Amino acid sequence: MPVHVTGFVRADAVTDDMEVAWMNAEMTYQFTCGACHELHAPDDFSPQEWISQMQSMVWNANMRSADALMVLKWLQTKSEEARETK
Repeated sequence: MPVHVTGFVRADAVTDDMEVAWMNAEMTYQFTCGACHELHAPDDFSPQEWISQMQSMVWNANMRSADALMVLKWLQTKSEEARETK
């Protein structure tokens, strides 16, 4: 049985410019993850490998779920882009 949900968000809570979102994700990665260890380049792991890498670190870093998901998507996207250009 399908479920339908209607919701609303403030206009300033969304963006149509992914570069803004990616910049926030990269900054979160640098400051949150870099606070504990040397950062991996996005292409150090495949998009699939980033899932397990992030799962093992999110709890230690005390990241909010929304931030962790955005960082994961940024890492996966950058990893895939690097693999396509090789």
